[in-house]
Amino acid sequence: MNELSLADMVGGLPPQEPHRRSRRGSERRRKKRRRRTWLLVLISLIVVGGAVGASWVGLSSLVAGFNAPSDYAGPGTGEVEVVIPDGASGTAIGQVLQKKGVVLTVKGFVAAFGANPGSAGIQPGTCAPCSTRPTGS
Repeated sequence: MNELSLADMVGGLPPQEPHRRSRRGSERRRKKRRRRTWLLVLISLIVVGGAVGASWVGLSSLVAGFNAPSDYAGPGTGEVEVVIPDGASGTAIGQVLQKKGVVLTVKGFVAAFGANPGSAGIQPGTCAPCSTRPTGS
């Protein structure tokens, strides 16, 4: 015997068009899926943009610290009296000079102090007049 199905023998029915209701339902589902996809893309972009923005704000202040000048440019404009205590280290001297406005940062002074072989000869006492910079220079 042949293995024929009933549809082969009868000739099969022509494919039916889906009912109008089911077509509308599938169109609605497709539109909802599209809307959901765009909504997910939009939310993803907002989250990524927020992360990039937060990183930019957080890292810009950190990077600015690396690029900041370590001392004033050019000669000083004012004069102050500075007292160097006995036994002061380079850092302690830098702190005194920074408080008086002679150097911009202690770190910059310590770097220059360490690089200058004559810095070992700094003696305690009063240094007058030392050049200073006005605030905001």
